[in-house]
Amino acid sequence: MGNVFSLKKRSRSFGFTLIELLVVIAIIAVLVALLLPAVQQARESARRGQCRNNLKQIGISCFAYEETYGQFPQNFDPTRNRHLTGGTPPPTGVGISWITAMLPFMDQAALFEQLDFTRQNNSANKYSMDTAESQRVRRAIISGLLCPSNPQPKTFSGGPYYDGQGWNQQSRNMDGARTDYFGNMGFVWTGWKDCGPDMPQTAPWVWPDQLHNENADNLQALVGVFWWMGSARIADITDGSSNTVAVFENHHWNFSKDQPSVSNLGGLWFSPGGSIDVLQKPINFDPASVPGGNGGDDSRCTSWSSTHVGGAHALMGDGVVKFFSENINVATVQRALSTRAGGENVSVPAD
Repeated sequence: MGNVFSLKKRSRSFGFTLIELLVVIAIIAVLVALLLPAVQQARESARRGQCRNNLKQIGISCFAYEETYGQFPQNFDPTRNRHLTGGTPPPTGVGISWITAMLPFMDQAALFEQLDFTRQNNSANKYSMDTAESQRVRRAIISGLLCPSNPQPKTFSGGPYYDGQGWNQQSRNMDGARTDYFGNMGFVWTGWKDCGPDMPQTAPWVWPDQLHNENADNLQALVGVFWWMGSARIADITDGSSNTVAVFENHHWNFSKDQPSVSNLGGLWFSPGGSIDVLQKPINFDPASVPGGNGGDDSRCTSWSSTHVGGAHALMGDGVVKFFSENINVATVQRALSTRAGGENVSVPAD
């Protein structure tokens, strides 16, 4: 006889309740919040490593040039007024940045070979590099000159080529690709490298219109590896190549370090005036701290700087790349790092 009672199975839902769903979402949000900084830190670490490698490769190219020509890559701005040592710029002076000079040693010989330096001495513009060929060259984006942490556009317009405008009135109206690595001019303020008058000037003024191996205003005790007109030999670095900065990071902030994507116009790699700078300002110096700061086409209040946390890289004269804290003493340690023959007796901070 069959069971007269039918046994009803109680159905059960296996879905999430609203409270359970909210708990899961909250847990995921917490995990994301915990993991995101670690991911960002890992990405920045990779970018910083690439930046360091860029400087290392620049060092290799510098030394390959030095082995060939007996000096660091030539930097020469022929528009500087040569009245201190004989009047006009030397007739053999060729306007060239140290980076342009180094192109064949950076696997960029094809770019370099497009330039015709003999065309600089024409009647219309004695030191013109605004030919069709040089326009193509200066607009070339070279990845090894760009720190991947820098969010600025890779090209810009309106920047300077030559520093002195007396010889070339269009010298501050050039377009091209940027560099984040600048040649060290030393512990001075000079020419268009003199930040606002309200900034405490820790370094002396040096007259810009002299060759790198002249000594007006005691230049030889203050100059670095590069200058407006000329570059050092290894033998000139009597402080020791391991104690002297050759090339440093410069992320050329325009108005404020809090706006890192806004670039000033001083970072044209093609320019002999726009690819060198002085080291008399603190690392990661904020242009906003000077009344007026940088103007629209001004780059005087930027120098050794980076978007990395806590400091910036530099290539030393012996080819070693180091990361320096933004808290190093400017008047003593940074001065010693900046000069090639200053005779300072200061220990270089370890990386």
